[in-house]
Amino acid sequence: MAALAFSPDEEKGFFDTVLVILNGRCDAVKHPTLLLVHKMVQTAPDLFWKRNGALLAALTRILRTTGANDAMWPVLVSVLSTLLPCP
Repeated sequence: MAALAFSPDEEKGFFDTVLVILNGRCDAVKHPTLLLVHKMVQTAPDLFWKRNGALLAALTRILRTTGANDAMWPVLVSVLSTLLPCP
């Protein structure tokens, strides 16, 4: 199966949509979107996501407002630990 190829404008549009969902108030779509981001971060090249300040800011905000008992917590921790450099 051939890989899908997207133009830079399409990639930016998709990423902007993901950020709007993560920064929004609709929790019903936030968790599935976070799972999608988790898969994308895991499969992307090492530096692809790590320098994206908007994504880090959105995830950090969600982490600060999410309780440790929430179903999103393990996914948030996993995504952030993948994005943040180890000392």
